[in-house]
Amino acid sequence: MKQKIEPLKIAYSEDNFIAVILLHRNTKNSKVISCSSIFNELTLKKFDFLMSKKKIEREFWDFMRSNKLEERITIFSDPLVMLSQYIIVSISGDEMKASISVNIPERFQNMVSVPLLYRILKNSKVQAGISQDRINTLFSKLNSERTIQNFPVASGQTEIFGHDGQMKLSSLFKNKIIFDKKSKNNAFFVNDEGILSYVKYSRDAWMVKETIKLENAISLSVHNNNIIVGAFLDSTKGKRAGAAYILKLIEGK
Repeated sequence: MKQKIEPLKIAYSEDNFIAVILLHRNTKNSKVISCSSIFNELTLKKFDFLMSKKKIEREFWDFMRSNKLEERITIFSDPLVMLSQYIIVSISGDEMKASISVNIPERFQNMVSVPLLYRILKNSKVQAGISQDRINTLFSKLNSERTIQNFPVASGQTEIFGHDGQMKLSSLFKNKIIFDKKSKNNAFFVNDEGILSYVKYSRDAWMVKETIKLENAISLSVHNNNIIVGAFLDSTKGKRAGAAYILKLIEGK
């Protein structure tokens, strides 16, 4: 009497990072389990197969169209899940600097990539000030080294808010001014083309709310909701006299 062989078996590594799917059928036309059955088994084992889902589907249907009676599909967990315990992001107390420490097993070394490093940073809430050159340098070092300590990859500047209409320089906008301490998420700036922009910080990003073209505008000052923009070479009142635009911000308009 022949021993019955299960149509589906899945073996897992001890760390649950690698899974080997074994498919079997008695004849080419035998009924075999579906992809959904494979996915359900992996889910029950809490194996993160999202990155391997297409591979499973492709190799499953290749097996079904072939004359083979057995198939072995090896898959790996999402590299982010696998490597997050070996690639640690450290953030300074003032949240202005971020560094990466790596102590990665040799068997996982080939799984590291530049996009993965960015994903790990994003997963650690580091989304701004990331140096692409530093990330590329770190990746190059990982080709020959498996242990790297506190490699700096991101840095930022403390935000400078305006006070009593004084003009401050910002790393984000040229000549940025906060017009009201209580509304520090609102700002104005004038670019090199004389365009005044009103911007508002919302949902982790600066959004331009209004823009207006002011001829020869070059400087900016704000007091309460009054905006004063200085212009040069205005000839209305005399050659090279200069001028000032005075505007008032009306919230919601």
